[in-house]
Amino acid sequence: MRGLSDSNSAPRRSAHLTWLRAFEAAARTSSFTAAAAELNLTSGAISYQIRALEAHLGFALFERLPRGVKLSPMGVAYLPPVRKAFEELADSTVGLFGGSERVQSPCMRRCRWRRCGSRPNCLNSALRNPSIDVRLSSVIWDNAVLDEATDLEIRYGAGHWHG
Repeated sequence: MRGLSDSNSAPRRSAHLTWLRAFEAAARTSSFTAAAAELNLTSGAISYQIRALEAHLGFALFERLPRGVKLSPMGVAYLPPVRKAFEELADSTVGLFGGSERVQSPCMRRCRWRRCGSRPNCLNSALRNPSIDVRLSSVIWDNAVLDEATDLEIRYGAGHWHG
């Protein structure tokens, strides 16, 4: 395991999934204790996994504070791709092995629905129907690739999309 002082050299292999899971939970909750409770681990185990990830990457991902933790600038930069990877893994799993119909929406629309607390009528109907698997995925893309597993896609923007 490399120390944090070895930040000039790149990691030789991918980070362990358990380290990334601990990082994402701790970043989302801003607490090693809350992340531990969520993942059914001890806070010491979360701390160990975060330290191992930081050593592997060569950068501190959290600032340890007297009462909790705060993402470092590198942690803030690393969190979105880690979250996206977990979302893509979950979407792939459901797309291949589970689910029925799916609804996909970009993050701008999803954020607006969350903030105002209301959903369009089509989603309200879908949420009441247990045979429809509603998944709101936050994806920002330049050139969208049509996903055959998605039955409905809501896009926000100028409206000049292929297909």
